[in-house]
Amino acid sequence: MESDLFLSFGSNVGDRLNYIVGAFKRLLEIGLSLSEVSSLYSTRPYGNTEQEEFLNCVGKFRHSGDPELFLRELKSVERAVGRVERFRWGPREIDIDILLFGDTILTTKELKIPHNDIIKRKFVLVPLLEIESEIRDPRDGVLFSDHLKRLGRDDWPRIFIKANSFRRLIEREVKK
Repeated sequence: MESDLFLSFGSNVGDRLNYIVGAFKRLLEIGLSLSEVSSLYSTRPYGNTEQEEFLNCVGKFRHSGDPELFLRELKSVERAVGRVERFRWGPREIDIDILLFGDTILTTKELKIPHNDIIKRKFVLVPLLEIESEIRDPRDGVLFSDHLKRLGRDDWPRIFIKANSFRRLIEREVKK
């Protein structure tokens, strides 16, 4: 059975836009179906703040596979797009995280769904809520918009490319 799959994308090294668009292209090539994409946001780094700003967005896909197997595919996509493993919260060409996988709640050594830090990150919540404003945390039923309110209004992500334009850019790249 197909589920809604929400992925977050981030890049702060090199041609950030190209890395993110390339990741969308690869995911569509391996059979995912893109339902919606948020605007692309410019955001300050999280964790290790002594690095370049990130571009971040969220994509909503349809997927019917196993989350743990999909994580392996996702890591393969990151490598194919050009990710170089560095240190935690360090600079990255591309980072793709599974945020939500339907109503799945999963905790393994390699994977936590919903993503562990989803409720702490404006750069994830803002684009997620742009796509689906009434979405709830499957762990406790709390609206993600309520979690965002608790984080305050300072350091808000800034729109880099609006959603409609960003989607057209992805679609053009996929047709190449």
